[in-house]
Amino acid sequence: MEKIKIGVFGVGRGSDLAKNFMLLDAEIVAICDFNKERSNNALKNYPDDVAVYDNFDEFIEHDMDAVILANYFHEHAPFAI
Repeated sequence: MEKIKIGVFGVGRGSDLAKNFMLLDAEIVAICDFNKERSNNALKNYPDDVAVYDNFDEFIEHDMDAVILANYFHEHAPFAI
């Protein structure tokens, strides 16, 4: 069975959520955060080959099966749509 490929949008809280998915044998393939420093700090939690984005439009084009929306709660709707 193939692993589900997941992207994480918002790596602050998203890193904790991603750990749970990795325990379920999902593969984190891309992360996105507008704060580059936060993305760089979060990289230690992910595989070496994870793609890093600071632009949501580029991130959402990455080959993945699902996205964890872990950005600020009041910003979920536009990104989900």
